[in-house]
Amino acid sequence: TFGTGTGAGNRSDCSLCGAGTFWTGSGASLSLQCMLCPAGTYGSGVGFRRKSECEACQAGSFSSVLGANSSNLCLLCAAGSFGTSIGASDSVQCQLCGTGTFSSGQGELSSSACIQCESGMFSTGMGISNQSGCRSCQAGSFGTGRGASAADGCRPCPAGTYSSSEGGSTMAVCLLCSPGTFSTVEGAVAASNCALCIPGKYNTKSGASSDHSCFFCGPGTYQSARGASVNCTACPSGTFASGSGMG
Repeated sequence: TFGTGTGAGNRSDCSLCGAGTFWTGSGASLSLQCMLCPAGTYGSGVGFRRKSECEACQAGSFSSVLGANSSNLCLLCAAGSFGTSIGASDSVQCQLCGTGTFSSGQGELSSSACIQCESGMFSTGMGISNQSGCRSCQAGSFGTGRGASAADGCRPCPAGTYSSSEGGSTMAVCLLCSPGTFSTVEGAVAASNCALCIPGKYNTKSGASSDHSCFFCGPGTYQSARGASVNCTACPSGTFASGSGMG
């Protein structure tokens, strides 16, 4: 308490320190001598005699205000972050969700509130506040694990396959090159990346990853088409082909 006048006759003439303040001594003559509750705390009552009577902001919140008189002045940690400490005095004490995660809620209390990006997605930044901050694996790749923190969490489709889809979460998005074609490229994004077997060769199987999968036509046969997926045609009666790979 404090008393502003002289010659006070009784205790009731002493005024209580207001909300958000306290005074530990005696004989104060001015309200200015009432000390402010420190940042990270508030005092909703009057006449506090100790700093410890100032209540701490709860975990998941903070207050940079001196002399706060209400818990409403404790601001919630922003989405994409969480606060584990009570009595936080600055927003920097709210910890950011790590890479590969996000959190859309405010005032979260622990890292368990940070949700992992789904399979087929990744996030390189910290403090992401919604799922849209998780980026999809590009076409020609897929990601099988949750919470990927970089694009290298997306694996390229193997040679002999391709994928035009983004955000693939299994290798099933990688489609096989058709019979009569092959691809030596990892991470191919379209069927056009599958090269055709040249005339004189054929391939009956899907997913070929080398031109060695295109077999030469045998003696006595030929194949004039590119990208042949069936066995070579026999030379007609009265003709012959002594070599292999005739087109």
